[in-house]
Amino acid sequence: MKKIYLFLIFLILTGCESKMLNQISVIPTDCPNLLFSKEHKIYMESEQEDVSLDNIAYKAEINNAEFVKGCGIKNNFFSSNLSLLFIITPLNKNQENIILPYYIAIIDEDNNLQDIQYYSAKGNFKKNIETGTFLETELKTTITINNNLVNKQSKLVLGFMLDKKRLILLN
Repeated sequence: MKKIYLFLIFLILTGCESKMLNQISVIPTDCPNLLFSKEHKIYMESEQEDVSLDNIAYKAEINNAEFVKGCGIKNNFFSSNLSLLFIITPLNKNQENIILPYYIAIIDEDNNLQDIQYYSAKGNFKKNIETGTFLETELKTTITINNNLVNKQSKLVLGFMLDKKRLILLN
């Protein structure tokens, strides 16, 4: 009788389903090409609403991007982690916080826009302890991409979200 109770308690604690059946397999696949938007590769921020060359707080550039640990298909969705590196140059000694709005556009093999996903990277400037001035700072972030529109013929285009005023100043 004690063995039956022990078995029932063990069954209740572990459950009836096999964990092996619940694991979702990832099928390795080729990663799509990563491209940087020429017009949206540089970003600048201002403390004022009316952005001008006189009031720029910092300038940022998308420096690099790579898929971490490859790419795969999981539940018919492309799945991968994408690591991004931004280089930010301080131009104003008062702006310590960094906020970088950026996007990833999915382009199909016929160069048609399929989807755009919006993100934001946040951080703080490194500081010179002796002088108190802000230093050029590297900001790294990793995002997870899960999308059924991405395949090995797709292209992912990375760029900053820029309003018309910033576009005019940068180009």
